[in-house]
Amino acid sequence: GILHLLGYGHERSKKDAKIMQGLEREIHKALCESRALRV
Repeated sequence: GILHLLGYGHERSKKDAKIMQGLEREIHKALCESRALRV
């Protein structure tokens, strides 16, 4: 998705995968808090 377009990737290493996962969580949390995303 968007993180891949920004140059992030989880295929390179476990470290990169953890970084990407953390960013995904932060983005999801921000979208939910702003009510831009409802789950």
